[in-house]
Amino acid sequence: MKNILIVEDDIQTARLLQLLMEREGFDVITRYHGVDAMRFLEVNTPDLILMDIQLPGYDGFEILHWLRVKKKREMVPVILVTAYRSTYKRRLADELGATDLIFMPFKVQDLVARVHAAMNTAVFPLPIPSSRSFMALNR
Repeated sequence: MKNILIVEDDIQTARLLQLLMEREGFDVITRYHGVDAMRFLEVNTPDLILMDIQLPGYDGFEILHWLRVKKKREMVPVILVTAYRSTYKRRLADELGATDLIFMPFKVQDLVARVHAAMNTAVFPLPIPSSRSFMALNR
């Protein structure tokens, strides 16, 4: 069974997201604080992260940057959620490697569809060919 890390400081929203994802058949781990999320991610790799941008401790952008740059976990899909519509936030999410950005309020069906799409299209790094095999391809 696939697992999802939900990082959301609003308890009601976190519970709603957890119920929705469990109803879809996912195992769900929830963290309510940016620091707790980073501690969890230090030793665990979920199949997908559904994360609010505005969090206490570290915000969603900081966690995403840390995850992609410091932890080198490019293949973990990260869907960011925010209540604040902003072109800047969308651009920053794209630049930091977010899989998707969802603005609240959202339709439940849209969120569920985006989670399934992110799970189904997760990109895994391909092995880097050796210089010998690369040279053979160019002959």
